[in-house]
Amino acid sequence: MLLDSDLKGTIESPASYFTDEKSISSTEKIDLLMLVNGWRAYLWNEVEANKTARLDDWNDAGFEIKGRVKKLLWQGPQAGAKVVMSTVQKKYVIDSAATDQQGLFKFERIYIMDSIRVMLNARTKSGTRNTEIILDPVKKS
Repeated sequence: MLLDSDLKGTIESPASYFTDEKSISSTEKIDLLMLVNGWRAYLWNEVEANKTARLDDWNDAGFEIKGRVKKLLWQGPQAGAKVVMSTVQKKYVIDSAATDQQGLFKFERIYIMDSIRVMLNARTKSGTRNTEIILDPVKKS
């Protein structure tokens, strides 16, 4: 980060903010600098009014997993089934979705910063596991 170009005002000896001293660490120095000079760009009346910026490209970020759920011994769709995405190792639930009338489900805007193994489970409206999940091919962007 270029302190002079990213923060308002004149920054005296910018390199000194990146060296530790006995009385204060470089992290604390930068925190104080940001508190004093970095917060001036916010329009507090807009923050209080809860106005948010439009991020048009944000909708395209991440990836999606979609497919359909059908009954195990029958080819018909399983409407109203609950599909749960969870991690394989520790069984943390990441997200869940319900199928529509055609048995289709979709998990959108999935952001995983590292590699992780996930599994999908589906249950019918009544809670039984007599389902089969068929995933759509993943589109590469």
